[in-house]
Amino acid sequence: MSFKIGQDIDLTGKFVFLDVETANRNQDICEIAAIVVKDGKIEDIINTYVKPYERFEGYNIMVHGITPDKVDNCSSFDVVLTNI
Repeated sequence: MSFKIGQDIDLTGKFVFLDVETANRNQDICEIAAIVVKDGKIEDIINTYVKPYERFEGYNIMVHGITPDKVDNCSSFDVVLTNI
């Protein structure tokens, strides 16, 4: 299936909209959010901080404002992923 910008789509069925924030240039995830939509209605919302495998870089902190202290007690991505 292919889509085009401006194309109308039928929102029947189930969709997941996903957004992540990263801690560094290695793309270590430090926050993940998902919205599950079924037949045009929000079915579930997930939003959680993630402890990255490597350190934060200043540029990433400047972009999203997530700092190491916000994720100190959080699970790593592999653990978060199994819970999602």
